[in-house]
Order: sequence, then C-alpha cells, then structure tokens
Amino acid sequence: MDEDVKTLWVPLRSNAHSLLAGAPIQGLRRRLKQAAISYDEVLLESGGLSITAGPSGRIEMPLPDEGSLAFQTAHQRHVARGQRFHLSLGTEDVQGVAANEMRTFINSETSIIWVPTLQPFARELPPSVDWMKYVTSPVTNSIKKTTDDWRRRDERNDALRELLPESFVRGAVIGHADRDLAVAAHVGVSVMQDSRHRAVLGSRFADSDWHATGFALPLLIPDVGELDWEAVATIRSHRAMKDFRRILQEIEQMTLEQSRDGDVETAVRHAMEKHLVKATGKVESLGAIPKAATVEFGAGIMLGVATVGLGGPAALVGGAALGSVVAGMQTAIGVGRTRRNKGWVSVYGELLDNTGPL
Repeated sequence: MDEDVKTLWVPLRSNAHSLLAGAPIQGLRRRLKQAAISYDEVLLESGGLSITAGPSGRIEMPLPDEGSLAFQTAHQRHVARGQRFHLSLGTEDVQGVAANEMRTFINSETSIIWVPTLQPFARELPPSVDWMKYVTSPVTNSIKKTTDDWRRRDERNDALRELLPESFVRGAVIGHADRDLAVAAHVGVSVMQDSRHRAVLGSRFADSDWHATGFALPLLIPDVGELDWEAVATIRSHRAMKDFRRILQEIEQMTLEQSRDGDVETAVRHAMEKHLVKATGKVESLGAIPKAATVEFGAGIMLGVATVGLGGPAALVGGAALGSVVAGMQTAIGVGRTRRNKGWVSVYGELLDNTGPL
C-alpha cells in the first residue's frame, strides 16, 4: 500500500458518548464528509457495543451486525439511567441448560448506558463512496501493553478523577480512550474521538506527542460537511486531490509549529494565502474565519470542535493491523515534499463553488 496514504479511524469506544441519534449524529456525519476530503480513506469500526456502568460495576458486550443496529436515542439513555443492572454467573450441570444456582457478581444502579454503532451509515452511503470501509479493531500484545501503561497513568490523574468521580464510569472512559489511542499510535493512523474521551488525552499536561489532524479544511471551508455524499465523491475524484491533501497537511504542520498557543484560525488562513500566492501569483485575502469554526488549544495539544482526528507518537508506529484493510500500512511521517503542479488550486475552487465563498 502507498506509504503516504492518509487514514482516519473512527472507533466505537472512543465515540460512544456522542453516538446519539439527532444532532450528535448529524454533527458526526458532517465530520465524516470533511474527513472524506482531508483523508485518503476513512475506516469505521464495525458492529456495535453495549456499555453499562454504575457505582458497583460495569458490563460491556459486543453487538453483532445483523442489519438491525440503530443509533441510540437520548430517550433510551434517559429511561435507563437509575435503573438497576445485574450480572450473575453459574456452572451448568448439563451443557446448554441454564445453571440451577447463580451467583450475583454485579448489582448496580445505571449511571451510563451507551450503545455505540456506526453501521447505520452503511445504509445511507451510495456505491460511489468507496473510501469508507468497515473494519475490526486489532488486539496485539504491544497494543495491550501500551494501553495498560497509559491506563495506569491516567487512573492516577486528579483532573480525570474530578471530571469523572465514579470509578467504574471513569475506568470505562479511560480504558476505551487509551485502547483506541494505542491502536492509532501503533498502526499509524489518525483517530477520531468525542469530547468526553479526548479529555483523557487532554488531561496529560506534559504529553505533546499527539497533534491534531484534519483541522485545516473545516476552518477554511466550514460548509464542506453540508455537501451530499455524491458531491463529496465527485470532488474526491478530482485528479489533483492528492496534491490538495498535501497542501492541507503542510498548512496543518505550519500551524502547529507557529501557533502552539496562538490564533489558530488566522494562522491557517495565512498559510493558505501563502500557498495560493505561490501557485497563482495572486494576493487574495481569504477573509475572516467564522467563529463557529473556532479551534481551541488545550493541554499542549490542539483539541476542539473543528479537529477531525488526532495523530500519535511516531515512535509507536509498528506492526499492528487494523482489520485486513490496513494490514502493514503506515501513514506518512512529516510532510511530503514531492513536486506538484497548480492543479490543487482547482480542487480548492471546486470546493468553494459547491459550498459558497466565506
């Protein structure tokens, strides 16, 4: 596989809090469309999960995809909160026949019940959307070790204890966030996480190895997420799309280097203006970035509403495989400096034509 393939992975666990029908899913759909322009491929974790936690325990179960998985609703979460959940185990006297005596291991009130799935997106995607694939999450010894190391550190974090005072809920959020971050770091892909799970990484005040990815496009053209899937597919088919993505990567790297604690929106706009001048010889101001697209800096890494993904420490990129789709894959480290023509400008123009000027 091409070594500079840029991939975004969208796992279930690290997005479980936000995978709700209605406005949250509409927001995720916009981010996936933005990611379709910024990344070569987008990988969605297949199937579904049921995650329940409370003061006295936690239960997590996989949900196979049988064509009936649907996005959880806010009402379903609301009515389950406060109800009790149980886990009982027993030894079968006859194989296949329920045990006569059961021992209760968990009996707890429900604090959270999250049922994340991304499968419903498959039913809305046209055949032209061939860059979005469903994959399974890898489990290797190296990923497990990294996850455990990070989890032990994060469980001692006072900021997370204050944010998530209930131990089993905190354990679920920390464990899920660190597991998905470990997968992304070892495989070499960017990972999308919701705000609840990004708080785990944001609490590591000394950790500067992680960086935001995919944030330039939604700042430059916030309305890309409003295009329909067919329009996104048409724009992606432009012959200069790969060059356009390299430009976006350069803009993001320049922004991260120059605006660690500054005005991200202005830095992105100025970087794009410099690239346009270099390509066309014209000096054109892109105007002000809408405040709705604001990105915030936090805890030494850039996190915020316009951040599509997070890229991990290069030192961990190794031999894990994210399903069969990305076996042996490694994203480009740094920014490609290959020769390119001015074709990327026409991609930018086509995006503006489809979304309207800022």
